[in-house]
Amino acid sequence: METFDDSIRENALPAKRHLELVELVRARGQMTVNELSSHFGVSGDTVRRDL
Repeated sequence: METFDDSIRENALPAKRHLELVELVRARGQMTVNELSSHFGVSGDTVRRDL
């Protein structure tokens, strides 16, 4: 059974990843979806959703 705390953690991960993704792209100027997916260890679809 999922607890309230587990739910908060799962929902926070994409938000945290999104912020890190934005900071990384700003620092480098540009990155491909493949580069971002490799960096974060997620699929290209996940990167696109985070954008």
